[in-house]
Amino acid sequence: RFVILGPDNWVGGLTYKWNEAGTDATLLETGDSQAFTVIDKEGNPFNQIWDFPSRGQCITCHNTNAKSVLGLKTHQLNGDLTYPVTGITDNQLRTWNSLGMFVNGPLESTIPNLPKSVPIDDPDASLDLKVSSYLDANCSHCHRPGGVITSFDARFQSELDKLIYAPTQSTASTEGSQIVIPGDALHSMLRIRDAAVEEGAMPPLARNIVDQVYIDTLTAWINSLNPDDYEIPCTEPTIDRLVWVNSDT
Repeated sequence: RFVILGPDNWVGGLTYKWNEAGTDATLLETGDSQAFTVIDKEGNPFNQIWDFPSRGQCITCHNTNAKSVLGLKTHQLNGDLTYPVTGITDNQLRTWNSLGMFVNGPLESTIPNLPKSVPIDDPDASLDLKVSSYLDANCSHCHRPGGVITSFDARFQSELDKLIYAPTQSTASTEGSQIVIPGDALHSMLRIRDAAVEEGAMPPLARNIVDQVYIDTLTAWINSLNPDDYEIPCTEPTIDRLVWVNSDT
């Protein structure tokens, strides 16, 4: 897959599909899918459907509102990486800065104070940080101001508390449902749709399996929330004033 950045902020997506021998790849004009047999880390085979996105589907995620190139964010690069060519382990921001890859790079002394996201399976990170990091990486290109119609802002800097008791607005969600219900993961629409595979699955493109580590972490975070700490929004009409109407007039 390729994302091409052209003049005047033009963005295009291209998808190629390898032949069975793996010797050549064909540029796809439309989307496609194919079943593959995959061997897991325990050596067990399983079937997986792989989606090849169309050009239009590429731009659904790599959209201009999210600045098209996804993943190259300060908080995602602010961590150590072992570079295989040199064997050196160093902070990615510091390495890129020393290579002159930034126009106005950060001062080395400020890097430790910059925001930093974590992997979903980080054993030392809090549930809040793991969920925030995951939602930003996988959802924020659409779920942000100016994106899809929703009350859900998945960007890393957004507070997770804003999802609690927030009404869903998507037509693919159950009417009257809420994104997160504290202490009740099974009825929280965020978990319901992220754990779905077919109808109502989120994201709706290019996902045919469930990320169980994420779902387990999301479930643990939602169930760790104490309902007594959050105010349930009032959805019933309230009486602002009473007006007496004379039945004789």
